[in-house]
Amino acid sequence: MKAEIISIGDELLIGQVVNTNAVYLSEKLTLLGIDVCWVTTIGDDYSAIFQALEMAETRSDVIIMTGGLGPTHDDVTKKIVCDYFKTGLVENHEVLANVSRIFNSLGRSLDDRNAEQALVPEKAIVLTNRIGTAPGLYFNRRDFQLFVLPGVPMEMKAIFTDHIQKILKKYNVAMLLKTLP
Repeated sequence: MKAEIISIGDELLIGQVVNTNAVYLSEKLTLLGIDVCWVTTIGDDYSAIFQALEMAETRSDVIIMTGGLGPTHDDVTKKIVCDYFKTGLVENHEVLANVSRIFNSLGRSLDDRNAEQALVPEKAIVLTNRIGTAPGLYFNRRDFQLFVLPGVPMEMKAIFTDHIQKILKKYNVAMLLKTLP
């Protein structure tokens, strides 16, 4: 199986932040027997991200995108995957409860912008983020798997460990069984 990691964020391109997510994911995917063939880093630009996703679909079985899921104006990843999969956003009550729990624990009130973290693509499987507000997203399309994760390393690692590792182990076994005579 071939994998591609797409890292999103202007801060990565200008050297403000080191892309430790790509290193972590490359190590973990390799341990699962999945070949990481491409690592793409792009800024917070709708067209560039959409094109990177289109390209990745043509050459990869597994795509993991990190970044752009936050509540700020330049976080466009959710909109892109909605457009890509021709789906809309729906409120996920479990995510909203998680976001509320986090804000309550910090003694802060939940504003509308942060409550929008609970809006997820209708066609996505939500991957719970136990330590942050942006959930992971999982899309299974034809012959490729797409995982969309927050860019915060601690949150990305938690979602990978809690969910993605297990999904990819099952997917890898299923792919191997397809090749047997």
